[in-house]
Amino acid sequence: MTLTVTDNDGATDSDQATVTVNAVGGGGGSFTTLFDDFESGWGNWNDGGSDCARYSGSRSYGGSYSIRIRDNSGTASSMTTDAFDASGVSSIDVEFFFYSYSMENGEDFWLQYSSNGGSTWTTVASWARGTHFNNNTFYTATVSINTGNSSNAKVRFRCDASANADHIYIDDVTIRASAGARLAGNSLVELGSIPGSDALAGIDEIAVPQNVTLGQNYPNPFNPRTSIPYEISTDTHVTLNIYDLSGRLVRSLVDEYLAPGKYSVNWNGVDNKGQSVESGVYIYHLTTNEHSITRTMTLLK
Repeated sequence: MTLTVTDNDGATDSDQATVTVNAVGGGGGSFTTLFDDFESGWGNWNDGGSDCARYSGSRSYGGSYSIRIRDNSGTASSMTTDAFDASGVSSIDVEFFFYSYSMENGEDFWLQYSSNGGSTWTTVASWARGTHFNNNTFYTATVSINTGNSSNAKVRFRCDASANADHIYIDDVTIRASAGARLAGNSLVELGSIPGSDALAGIDEIAVPQNVTLGQNYPNPFNPRTSIPYEISTDTHVTLNIYDLSGRLVRSLVDEYLAPGKYSVNWNGVDNKGQSVESGVYIYHLTTNEHSITRTMTLLK
């Protein structure tokens, strides 16, 4: 067996790591293991849209950050990997940690696999509130997936709830080749609630921001995508909209009830009609029940 480890940021606590392992998975080929803890960004994963966001707070299992998915808006309620090569192995294991907040009884989320780069998806596992998990509790799960020896594979988590207040937080995701001597099968293990919290609130006071803030987008100027960071200090309804200099609404990025925490949302220079906008200066405006903050950013094409 040949083992090659690459730490993408040169540190031991990297949020993204790749490991190439030869002669595993029963196929005699190789597979690059993917690991992401989201501490420094999205890593190997992609933001599905308005119902997916990178979150910082006590609902993250490891470190500060995780990915929050909500509601049931299809791709917008999903987090999806980049395409990866699984042609050298017959099966992979997906291991991850998750936390549920305010999911109603029977609401669920799915793990899906695509062997054709995301053109079609197959649900390989699903977990429902009240049957498989309860709110305000951490779990770890492992799912084995038959790859079909695809060279253009993708994996995604998709929420299938009913409202913006129904949240699943995904963290510390590892995708690896299944060991050749075993077929892992699926597992789900309860890990307990947030230490020192009650079963309903679950808020780590150290992690809760003290103020509502709207950060400068990065990069700025940008093309074609930028990230907008913001922090919420109390449970509140939040909107984050983009306007042109005439005050016309260009894009609604956030419109939901949020728990305290640090968030970021991406904008790809597309308006609410799915059309690319022109180069120029744009206004982005955050509102909560008690605050209103405005900044500007520049799109250069």
